Amino acid sequence: MSTITGGRTLRANPLRRLLVRPELGAVIGSVAVWIFFAIVAGGYGFVSTLGTSSYLSVSAELAIQAVPVALLMIGGEFDLSVGSTVGATGMMIAILTAQYGWSVWAAIVAAL
Repeated sequence: MSTITGGRTLRANPLRRLLVRPELGAVIGSVAVWIFFAIVAGGYGFVSTLGTSSYLSVSAELAIQAVPVALLMIGGEFDLSVGSTVGATGMMIAILTAQYGWSVWAAIVAAL
């Protein structure tokens, strides 16, 4: 029995292996946008605690909506009804709490 060891394996540069990963592009893009706005709007409170909590709060709401849509798109589906569903859910919560006197949490559960 003999072993063949004539094959060559190429070792890729660790930086090159990182750069071919698609999620790294999103991270680099996010960091670049943050640095841009930190330079441009840093004096207006962008990098303060209040400013950071403000844009992270908005981005959390958008991420809650974007994750299911991204999963559908990865699966090959295309769903345009997300915007109307968000609006209808908000209106249902508002009507249940204001008109019918429901608690906010009960209205959220009913709207989902």
